[in-house]
Amino acid sequence: MKILYMNLLYNNSGQRRMDENIISELVKIAEVYVVCPEGWYKHIIEGANYIHYCPRTIIRNKRTINYINSIKNIGFANKLSKQGFDYYLFASYETILYSLWSIINPRILSKSYVIHNNNIDGINEKRVKKLFFNTYANKINHVVLEDFIGEYLKKEFNLKEESVFVLPHPLNSNICNEEKIYDCVGISNSNDDTWIREIIHLEKETNQFKNNGCKVVLRSSSYSFDDGYLSVINGWLSDNEYNKYINTARCIFLPFPNTFRYRMSGSVVDAFSNHTVVIGSGIPLFNYYATVYKNICKVVNSSKEFCKTIIEMKDNLTKEKDFDLFIQRHSQEQVLNSLKRMFISETIDSEVK
Repeated sequence: MKILYMNLLYNNSGQRRMDENIISELVKIAEVYVVCPEGWYKHIIEGANYIHYCPRTIIRNKRTINYINSIKNIGFANKLSKQGFDYYLFASYETILYSLWSIINPRILSKSYVIHNNNIDGINEKRVKKLFFNTYANKINHVVLEDFIGEYLKKEFNLKEESVFVLPHPLNSNICNEEKIYDCVGISNSNDDTWIREIIHLEKETNQFKNNGCKVVLRSSSYSFDDGYLSVINGWLSDNEYNKYINTARCIFLPFPNTFRYRMSGSVVDAFSNHTVVIGSGIPLFNYYATVYKNICKVVNSSKEFCKTIIEMKDNLTKEKDFDLFIQRHSQEQVLNSLKRMFISETIDSEVK
């Protein structure tokens, strides 16, 4: 069985670690061909065949470059399709552009799988994307990273049950237990700056983190602040810096905007991989986890509630069995089982209920 694994989105660097983890399991059941720029991945997966390709364009506008190069990626995938792959697993795609793949390769759509990340939210926000999506939605296979996303997708777009698959987001193997320096860390790129601004304002007014000895580090795209207890950093973090913060935090704060709805967050996986409690804003992702893993995920609906929660939790964080359940459900074994269901259609007796 030959499978082509490729990101159709140009420069989709945010999920490279997830790609590596999926590829490492996929090679156990298939002959895998991975399309990527040379040196794109940190680790070369033994057993995978790498096809190096990097589209180029001289247009300077970044958005235009990404769009045009994503079209070129589709063209290259079409060229490779003549080699007779059994399946195509696209780790990322652009909703409107994917219609090109459906037009030039109508006979192999049933062999094509797309992993949804922020696509579903984008489809809901723009009517034109929904129009394009509906032209091929029932002709391809859909891969989501959590159950509730799959259920929404089937209901909202009337998709067939057998065309939607749940692939657990792989765990972060780079996470390790270290001495806890920070009471809370919130350093995701998806943070809503409205929350950050309000938290800074509250700390300036009340000094509640300082008065209670709480050390909190947050990340913002617009603000900077530091009073020795609340620190708001602005700018890029290296992988080592990011992992250091995650490893040394007693809990993780993810104040995501309301537009972040039917997608997964790698930051949640990073936290739970390290047996670290998550505090999130009231969006579907965190509402779902607060129900399924109620002891390790808490939802807050305001900046005041977040500050109060951190102070109350400061000396009362305990490790719960919910961590073990999450880790079991997102283990390498379960990732492999999901891939088998997708491509081999076997019933996996060891599935976690």
